[in-house]
Amino acid sequence: LSEVRGILSGYEHVKVDLYFCDTALAGPHELNSVDDEMPTPEGGGGTDFRPFFKAISEESDPFGESVAVYLTDGWGDFPNEAPKMDVLWVVVPGGLLDVEFPFGTVVRMLE
Repeated sequence: LSEVRGILSGYEHVKVDLYFCDTALAGPHELNSVDDEMPTPEGGGGTDFRPFFKAISEESDPFGESVAVYLTDGWGDFPNEAPKMDVLWVVVPGGLLDVEFPFGTVVRMLE
């Protein structure tokens, strides 16, 4: 959640829809300011990326300015098709190799 706070404080003009995802999806939790109360994380154990990407594929973005920022270790089930919006994978140390992500841009968190 500290990473989400960093995004909100660095980009005050963005709207954040926060999801928690393991094998099921919880959210979205709408956040508009670093001062918004952070929701309690939900779930835990196992990762299936498909529910999240299914949910965001149903959202409309007439200006094409949305980006999905996914904080993960990368270990999980990916959808067969890439979403229409840009994806930034923020991967923790020890996570999946960059070349194993089927789409999007991968960046690594430092230890």
